[in-house]
Amino acid sequence: LSKQGDYKKKYEYISTIGHGAFGKVRLYRDRECKTINYAIKTLKKDIFNTHSIESLKREIDILRSLDHPNIVKYFETYEDDLFLHIVMEHIPGDNLFKMITNKVYVNFTERDIYEIMTCLLKSVLFLHHNNIVHRDIKPDNILFSLPGKYSSLKLIDFGLSIPRNAKRERYRVGTPYYMAPEMIKGKYCYESDMWSIGVIMYVL
Repeated sequence: LSKQGDYKKKYEYISTIGHGAFGKVRLYRDRECKTINYAIKTLKKDIFNTHSIESLKREIDILRSLDHPNIVKYFETYEDDLFLHIVMEHIPGDNLFKMITNKVYVNFTERDIYEIMTCLLKSVLFLHHNNIVHRDIKPDNILFSLPGKYSSLKLIDFGLSIPRNAKRERYRVGTPYYMAPEMIKGKYCYESDMWSIGVIMYVL
């Protein structure tokens, strides 16, 4: 459920983290406890069609239901006439894609890969136990809270996630390099997520 009102009364702006076609992500801190930071995703409502709005509501519902150390934490949503403001845990570290492409991190050891895969599998097992298929597991959607500490892994971006028994969609979703073959035909299952994890392990 979205809250009405000005979220800036509770959160103090620090900087802009990123922006895309649908909105911006900004770094804020709690006005009462200035050591706690949050990432607030601001989305302009008038650029969303009916399907996109339903997907966004589903993403928020899924995030609200999840509580796991290796999954990004959702806090609350504010809504006004023009925008939605989604308050999330701030994850300051790099994503796995950047770490793979950065020459400093090219040579992952077997121990590094073991730690990364263990945490990733724990997060996805939790999703599957809660009847959720992520459908877009890729290095870009894997972040780390603490530099060099792989146990701080956080799985993010549940915009394409869906309950396992949901009605089949006519839209193809996913990222081609990491997408299981059956998803090209619009089919998805827990094994689809496992395929994506296998590709990541191979890349590492």
